[in-house]
Amino acid sequence: SLKGKVALIQRGGCKVNAKAQHAVEAGAIAVLIYNNEGDVVNTFNVDDAIKIPVVCIEKSAGDDFIKRLDEGEVITLSSDEDLIAVPSARPATVSYFSSWGPSTSLELKPTITAPGNQIYSTLPLNMGRYGIQSGTSMASPYVAGCLALLCELMPNLAIRDYTSYLRHTAKALESDKPGFILSLAQQGAGLIDMSSVTNMLNFDSYLALTTLLDSFYASDGEQFDMFNISLVNRDVVAYHVNTTYETAEQVTPFTPERTLTSEPLRRYEKMDMNNIGTNPSTLEPGEELRQNYRVTIDNLPDDEFWIVGGRVVVNLSDPQDNSFQLSFPFIAMKGMLRELPVLPPVNNPLYPHLIDPLTEEPITGNGTRTFSMEEDDFPELRFRLQYT
Repeated sequence: SLKGKVALIQRGGCKVNAKAQHAVEAGAIAVLIYNNEGDVVNTFNVDDAIKIPVVCIEKSAGDDFIKRLDEGEVITLSSDEDLIAVPSARPATVSYFSSWGPSTSLELKPTITAPGNQIYSTLPLNMGRYGIQSGTSMASPYVAGCLALLCELMPNLAIRDYTSYLRHTAKALESDKPGFILSLAQQGAGLIDMSSVTNMLNFDSYLALTTLLDSFYASDGEQFDMFNISLVNRDVVAYHVNTTYETAEQVTPFTPERTLTSEPLRRYEKMDMNNIGTNPSTLEPGEELRQNYRVTIDNLPDDEFWIVGGRVVVNLSDPQDNSFQLSFPFIAMKGMLRELPVLPPVNNPLYPHLIDPLTEEPITGNGTRTFSMEEDDFPELRFRLQYT
């Protein structure tokens, strides 16, 4: 019996709701769920029928409670109604379930990264008004709120200008490899950063090519098409200018055998950025910074379709030494898009293959099978599209 006690339960084995229901049936007055892997505090929802508190704690805290209970200690818990903010255990990381780009129309996708994992927010009335959810349904309202603030601040801009403000002020997410940022095919322009948006109010920015660059000239060295950036100072003061760039990790969804991988493969090759445009140290009022870049990356295989990219970062400071950054993300692929393998190689052991749909047995080798071609009695060809 758990009458009058708090149940301490580890995650795993069954759903949290079932664990809580068993604790209620045993007479528990509350439930502490401690994680079974790492010190990430996972959130969850339980049925409205469960009226006792159900709380999630870190694995280390749960292990500590177990140790102290085994030693015979009596642990008393208390709480108040105050809400406090604690740092995230996984700050500035992309959720594992987040989709990858670029888009099939060859644009930089996702456009931007926004908070969307384990968000406490509003829910439909029949779902309890408030709750914790993850996914695009949580990230989209955050971006909509940011755009609403921009619309109030600058009500007469075109839609593309609002998205430009968010894109050029986004914060790059770092890769696990020092000196590289996360692939832009995973994070887009970066993490949305509204605190930096106001720094762009006195500038017009432009990126000549926002679609994927897939033209590769082997005879010209490992070099991609040129792209241009432009920045116009609309302020009444001059700004000191310094331009740098960030290299994104390289990723590909294909193995050397041209079959899809379960997780993208990663490489870390430094790139060279050759600017053949202007590079002034000062940007006067009304003056334009225009730069033309060619990107060169060595040591990438020719036929594995590596996605590369990075960001040109323009560092600006005014006469009062107030400094900020504007970034221009770009993405490219080594190889020609039209050569991407739509179907797996013919020697792939999984696809394509014929099966008997009535028995789910594969039709292999030189075996024969007779079908009436009526109702469901016909051969079925199963294949996998690797790129659409």
